[in-house]
Amino acid sequence: MDINFFLLCRKKYDRIIENLDIIIDSFQDIIELHELSNPVLNSEINKIYFLEKKYEINYLKEECDKYIFNNCKHDFVTDLIDINPDISKTVHYCKICEYCE
Repeated sequence: MDINFFLLCRKKYDRIIENLDIIIDSFQDIIELHELSNPVLNSEINKIYFLEKKYEINYLKEECDKYIFNNCKHDFVTDLIDINPDISKTVHYCKICEYCE
């Protein structure tokens, strides 16, 4: 398969993981509020469900990362990034897959 497919999947998986983190945090908020009020929906079960989904998506992302690393025709560049206004750092990364050395 084309490496671009895996690069796209990796970005999409990152986005899904970000959204799952928001959902999980929201269920945690509900659980904490639940302790202060009457029983609500099965928030703990829902939270666990989404934690499991996050684990599955992380696995898929790791598989994409492996494929990308092993199949990318790396084109490394050296760049200087600002850590703060007074400090910079030199980094080496592939401009295709963004792998950092």
